[in-house]
Amino acid sequence: ITSRFSSIEVNSDISPLAASGNDKEKGVQYPAAYPEVISVGSQSASGEISEFTSIDENLDVIAPGENIESTGIFGTINGSDGTSIATAQVTGIASLILEKDKSKSPDFVKDLILKSSKKISDNGIVTGAVDGKYALSIYDDFAKNYSENKNTPEYTNPNDIEEYKIKSFTK
Repeated sequence: ITSRFSSIEVNSDISPLAASGNDKEKGVQYPAAYPEVISVGSQSASGEISEFTSIDENLDVIAPGENIESTGIFGTINGSDGTSIATAQVTGIASLILEKDKSKSPDFVKDLILKSSKKISDNGIVTGAVDGKYALSIYDDFAKNYSENKNTPEYTNPNDIEEYKIKSFTK
């Protein structure tokens, strides 16, 4: 995938995901800005769009991406920030969706992730905070009503955005 092309070719078996970027001023960067891709931004521990997340109308969802515990060089434990870290979490949700039925299309996976997210806005940009539990809870109903290139019913996520605890790390 490269930004030199006006569109991308997607393997029909893969749900493409990409980090939106860590420069809010530039907007969602490629390849995340392609419509076929699930573009992922970062969410703060309190459930808001992270200040550094690249956002515009192409941002699909956000996921925890601030001060996430990770292993560093020589086994150290670090707190990491970024839209790439958030993207890994959405990849996990996509994997759980496909675990139910591996034949589901990338469009199905993207639509379910988007329609199950908790809607939030930032300066007029509407996106959603991912909610894997809710996505899996509506999976059967969504699958029954889903048809590619047809408007699948909207779902209203009744859950609050879960806050997560952060640890102090030496950076």
